[in-house]
Amino acid sequence: MAILCAVSDITCALMSGHAYSFKGKVPTEVPEAIASELQEAFPDIFEIELPALDLDTVLRDLINEGNMDNFKADGTPKMNIVISMLGKRISATEVYARYRELLNDGSGIN
Repeated sequence: MAILCAVSDITCALMSGHAYSFKGKVPTEVPEAIASELQEAFPDIFEIELPALDLDTVLRDLINEGNMDNFKADGTPKMNIVISMLGKRISATEVYARYRELLNDGSGIN
């Protein structure tokens, strides 16, 4: 899978028969072949392709970066930051549970 981000809201119908709707500036996961077709057919619409990161990588990066603007007052990471870095939606419960595990076992800290 690949993650594409359109510059504005758009629905694309492809010759393959697939149709995809994108919200402007919101990363959207699509199959690799479709991502290539969309980027080729609409080069001015898709401004970025975000690499897919796993949750552990995102949380470790946030911990090691230490930018307090990325964390809430209770010390947990802000969900909008996690979702933006991860490139997909995820439950807060899952994020906070994994965050606590990384802090408790020390594996989240370089």
